[in-house]
Amino acid sequence: MKLKVQLYALLAKYLPPNAESKTAIMEFPEGVSVKEVLMELKIPEAMPKILLVNGRHAELDRVLAEGDTLSIFPPIAGGIGQPIYGKEAAQAMGGDIPCDNLEERKG
Repeated sequence: MKLKVQLYALLAKYLPPNAESKTAIMEFPEGVSVKEVLMELKIPEAMPKILLVNGRHAELDRVLAEGDTLSIFPPIAGGIGQPIYGKEAAQAMGGDIPCDNLEERKG
């Protein structure tokens, strides 16, 4: 099945060589999880990241479907402050992203 994978900021270096504009269309077997896609891309498991599937927060165990868009962002930081996570990060990425289930962590 085909998925659209979007990696932003410092994560873009993990995209395959055929990627364009921080986006790659990739082929995966049916039933692939977000975690398996991250492993295929060789994104370090310990690296903090914000995961969205079709614009909604997702967990690592989320099973993906044909045509899904997986977007992966590093934690957002600005200026000298601490990175922001969860709801604040989702809002900073567009404000309209539903984030009812996001865990809020502040440094």
